[in-house]
Amino acid sequence: MNQLKLPNNSQQRGFVLVACLIILLVLTVLGVNNMSTSNLEERMAANSQTKLGTFQLAESAIANTIVTNSIFDTAIGDPSTAVHTTYTIGTQTVTTDTLVNPTQIGYSTTGSSLSKFTGVLMDITSTSTINGTAARTVLTQGVTRVLPKQ
Repeated sequence: MNQLKLPNNSQQRGFVLVACLIILLVLTVLGVNNMSTSNLEERMAANSQTKLGTFQLAESAIANTIVTNSIFDTAIGDPSTAVHTTYTIGTQTVTTDTLVNPTQIGYSTTGSSLSKFTGVLMDITSTSTINGTAARTVLTQGVTRVLPKQ
C-alpha cells in the first residue's frame, strides 16, 4: 500500500494568514469610508430639505399677505407693522415674520379711469426661521396697491 505523505510543518510560512489579514484591513477601511460618506450625504440632504421648507413658508407668507390684504392699510400708516406667524411641522417649530414697507406713496397712475386712483408701492419682506437651527430664508417681493384718490 502507498502511504500518504503530509507536508512538513516546519516549511509552512503563514502567507495565507497574512494575505487574509491585509485583505480584511482593506475592506474595513473601505467600509468605514463608505459609512462616513453616506453620513455626509444624509446631512446634506436634510439641510437641503430644511432650506426648501423655510423658502416655501416665506413664499407662502408673502402670498397670504397679498391675498388677504390684512396688513396693507395698517402698513401705510405704520411701516413697522409686522405679522408674526408660528407653524409646527412635525417636531420643528417655524417662525415667519412678514413686514410690509411702503416705498412710494401717491405715485400717479395713468389711463383713462386710473386718474381717479393713486398708487402705493410696497415691499413685502418675509423671514422664515426654523427654531433651534440656523435655517433661515429672507424673501422680498414688490407689490403695487391702487387706492382711490382722496
